[in-house]
Amino acid sequence: MKSKMCIGHLNKVFLKTLFVYTCRCLDSSRPETNRPCLLPCKKDCIVTPFSEWTACPTSCLPDNSTAAMQSRYRIIIQMSANGGQECPDTLYEERECDSVRVCPVYRWRMHKWHSCTLVPDSVRRGLSGSGEACGNGLETRSKY
Repeated sequence: MKSKMCIGHLNKVFLKTLFVYTCRCLDSSRPETNRPCLLPCKKDCIVTPFSEWTACPTSCLPDNSTAAMQSRYRIIIQMSANGGQECPDTLYEERECDSVRVCPVYRWRMHKWHSCTLVPDSVRRGLSGSGEACGNGLETRSKY
């Protein structure tokens, strides 16, 4: 005893048991047994090579400054996907510059102040005249 199911022209279902009944289904109504699909490909992370190190200063550094640094970087071009190799943690690096000299420190050396000398009013106003015994004066000192 066999049974067979078929969808007819008017979408009626014919089911026959007891005898083998030959029924023919339309090819257009045949269910698909295959269909296209997409398996995602692994994508590894892609980064650029590191850039060149930035230049170290060519001039000297003040005595109280922090150490001169140089740096380099790289850029992510493609992120990883679907189990591909992960991107590196380090995208930026820094290091201390070698042999950057400290600027020499120059300071003025001063002599002691000289005693106060009166400046006559006539000199301050650009006039000629005699000197006063008191009033505004100037103290001077030398530097080297």
